[in-house]
Amino acid sequence: MRITDIECIPVQAPGRTLVPVLVHTDEGISGVGEAGLQRRWKAIQGALEHMKRWLVGQDPMRIEYLWQRMFRGGFYPGDRLIGSAIAAIDIALWDIKGKALGVPVYQLLGGRCRDYVQCFLSPTYRSTMTEPDPDAKDMFHRALGGSVQESCEAVVKLAKECIADGHKYFRIGPGSDGNVFRSRAAIR
Repeated sequence: MRITDIECIPVQAPGRTLVPVLVHTDEGISGVGEAGLQRRWKAIQGALEHMKRWLVGQDPMRIEYLWQRMFRGGFYPGDRLIGSAIAAIDIALWDIKGKALGVPVYQLLGGRCRDYVQCFLSPTYRSTMTEPDPDAKDMFHRALGGSVQESCEAVVKLAKECIADGHKYFRIGPGSDGNVFRSRAAIR
């Protein structure tokens, strides 16, 4: 089996660009990975295009060899951008290997270690799914627009709404636009 192509298919979603990566083989098996730097998808595309020359024609089952070739193939050391592109290809290669061997990827990586995974709700996720406006700030960031007291009340209200929607865990953090939730000031 040999790698025949690497394809990056950016998907525009509300507030972000998802970056799925497909690795295709001559046996018709394709693996799927995803690059994590959503706001740098054009740079990811460029990195993937650059790495193609090291991968096309190679055996996709030699995952560690290909990883080393991608990481050490350039003069400059890998950074977050290169690491994200490599991670997407790496995941896709494991997907190919699992499909070729007829086993789920988690079996290749040592088997199941848990019976379930606990999930949490991020306010960013919740608001971007309900508000298609690409410029909309998430509810938590908007809640921080007023005084500390108003911000605390808005976050508590949002948390209660999420719990009422059936979410057991809820994660909050400072806004990416420079607003910071000042917990010590709120306690005083």
